[in-house]
Amino acid sequence: MSALFVAAVSAAMPFLLWEARLAEASRHAARAGHRTAETALTRALALAEHSGSHSAVAVTRNNLGSLYQDAERYAQAEQQYRRSLAAWDAARAGAPRPGRLRTLNNLATLYIALGQPERAARLLPQSAPAGEEADLARLLANLGACAFARRRYPDAQSFFARSLAVTERLGLPVESAVTRLNLAVVAAASGKRGLAEEQAAASIIFLEANLSPSDPLLAQAHLSAAEVLATRPAEAERHLRQALTVAERSLGPDSDATARALAAYAALLKRTKRKHEANLMARRAAEIRRSTARHNATRHTIDWSELSAPTNRP
Repeated sequence: MSALFVAAVSAAMPFLLWEARLAEASRHAARAGHRTAETALTRALALAEHSGSHSAVAVTRNNLGSLYQDAERYAQAEQQYRRSLAAWDAARAGAPRPGRLRTLNNLATLYIALGQPERAARLLPQSAPAGEEADLARLLANLGACAFARRRYPDAQSFFARSLAVTERLGLPVESAVTRLNLAVVAAASGKRGLAEEQAAASIIFLEANLSPSDPLLAQAHLSAAEVLATRPAEAERHLRQALTVAERSLGPDSDATARALAAYAALLKRTKRKHEANLMARRAAEIRRSTARHNATRHTIDWSELSAPTNRP
């Protein structure tokens, strides 16, 4: 999940009002009030553009992208992230751009979620500027996800281990638990089932105790645990049931997260010879994905010439 953030910008703009709009959006996003958050961010963007501050525009567009990504409006999220990067690049030469790496990470996370690890890997640098340790941890985790998707398990293990070292040093327990779960998935794929199951169990216990029952992160965590426990169908099914419940509750019955949980659950049911149940779940997952495909077909790819063009102000 990509994070919302605030950065200091030029004092020439009405900073307090702009910051208040960002804070308002963050509060509504935390309560899943996406429509109200979008309104607040749109107003913040108008203030930022009127001020002429490229940094303020970059921050606001990043936050809009984050909001759209959380709501699974992926084409709009990509558009905002790319326009945010264009704004970071337009900032005064030599000026600090502490948010640019986060925007890159957010866009890479989006591509990984869309099953496009090659695009994500091409986007990401292999290092981070000094002082951006939290974003370095996200960068390493994204590189690990790209390596895993390409079945380069030793590289994935190395990236995730380095990410874990950073999150532990920074005292970020939830991020550390998620990274340990990623390491468990890599270990399972590498044939180290015993180690993988131990790591996954500890991570799930911690995340369930420290996250809201409706946090979308829990849905992905349970999917990962089910993958680790693939050789134990009864235990894997328990996690798949939880993943489906959380996805439906947090993002809705027709979300991509729900489709992923349904597809994984259907695969398990098929392996355990429960063909009728498997077919029902697989059919529902396919219907969701067809609906998503029809929706996304109306979107367009954003190119850099469009990103660089002046934006029409409301």
